[in-house]
Amino acid sequence: MNEHTYITVAYAVLIFIFSFCGILRFCNLFPHAIKNMEELYPARKFVVGVYFSVVLLLPCMLHPYSPDARLLARCFWIVYIPASASLAFRRFFMPDNPPSRTENLLAGAVPAMTMLVLAAFALSGGNALQRHPDVITGLVEVMAVLLTVYLARVTLQVWHIIHGSEKVGCETAHHVPRRFASGIFMLPLAAQFAAWGVHLSSSALASAAFATFTAVIGAMILVAILRPQRIVNSGTALTEYHGDETEENTDASAASDNEEENPDEEKTTKLPAQTMDKIEQQVRDAVERDRMYLNPDLTKADLVTLLGINDLYLHIVLKDRFGPFNKYINTLRMEHAIRYESEHPDVKREELALKSGFGSVRTYYRAKAQYEKTAQKTQCKTRS
Repeated sequence: MNEHTYITVAYAVLIFIFSFCGILRFCNLFPHAIKNMEELYPARKFVVGVYFSVVLLLPCMLHPYSPDARLLARCFWIVYIPASASLAFRRFFMPDNPPSRTENLLAGAVPAMTMLVLAAFALSGGNALQRHPDVITGLVEVMAVLLTVYLARVTLQVWHIIHGSEKVGCETAHHVPRRFASGIFMLPLAAQFAAWGVHLSSSALASAAFATFTAVIGAMILVAILRPQRIVNSGTALTEYHGDETEENTDASAASDNEEENPDEEKTTKLPAQTMDKIEQQVRDAVERDRMYLNPDLTKADLVTLLGINDLYLHIVLKDRFGPFNKYINTLRMEHAIRYESEHPDVKREELALKSGFGSVRTYYRAKAQYEKTAQKTQCKTRS
C-alpha cells in the first residue's frame, strides 16, 4: 500500500466510524432509553456535532496528495481536540454550570469556522493555502495554545469533581459518573500533546496514523458513554442508572455512601413524606432563617455536614421541594438584594453583590438576569 492509498483509507475509516457514532448518538440507539434523556445525557446533542465535524477532513481523503489538504490535516487536530473535549466536558460533567455564550463562541464557533475555511480551500485539491503557510499555521497555533490552556482548566475542574470538591460551582458534582470521569478526564490532554507532536512533525503519514488512532478511541468512548451514567429524578422517586459508584438507600432509616452496584441494575429510592418534610424544614431553617445563603461559598456539601444527613437524601429533597440548588440559593440572594437596595438606594453594585451573598458583581448580574427571566415567565403563565 503506497502513501496516498494509506492516507485515503485512514481518513475514510475515520469519517465512517465517526459518522456512524454520530448517527447512533443522534438516534439514541441504545437499550436504556428513557424519557428525560437530556438530563441523563446532557452533552448528547453537542457530542453528535463533535462526531460529525470530522467530515471537514473529507479533502484529506479525496486529495491525499494536495498540499492544502495536508495543511488542513496538520492543523485540524490541535484545534479540534481541545475545543470539542473542553466544551463536551463542561456539558457532561458540569450540566449546572454549562459554557457561557462567550466560551461557546471563542472555544467552539471560532475554531469551527477556521477549520471550515481551511476545509473549503482544501476541497478543491489545490495549493492556495500554501501561498501563506507560515501565517496560517501561526494563527492556528496561537488558537490551539489558548484552547489547550482552556482544556487544562476544564480538566482541573473535572479533577475537583472526581475528588468531591464543589468549588467548580456545579450542583450535580456529587452525582456525576466519577468512575467514568476518572478513566477519561486526562485522555483529551494526552491526545492534545500527541496532536502537537504530529503537527510539529509536518508528516502526512503521521497525521493519517493519528486519524486512525482517533477513530478507534472515539468509538471506544462512545461505547462507554452509551452506558447509563447519571442520576435522573423521576416523579417522587430517584431512579439511578448505574455504570458508576452510587449510593444504595432502600430504607428511610438506613444509608450507605458510594457503594458499587451492578451496572445493569436499576435502583429506586423513595423517602416517606414525613422524612421529606423534616429534611425540608431543616434546610429552610439553616438556609433561610439563619441566612446561610449570604455565604458566597455555600455548597450542598456544607448542608450535608451541617445537617448530618445523607447526601442522596438531601439531593432528593432539593429536587422535589426546592428545585436546582444553585437556583434556590440565588433566588434567596436576589430577594435579599432587592430588599437591601430598597433600604439603601445609593448602594453601589459591588457592595450590593457582596452584601447579598454573591462572590462578585459578575455573578450578581448573571443571577439577576436569570431571576428576571424566571419572573417574566411566571407573569406570562399567570396572565394566560
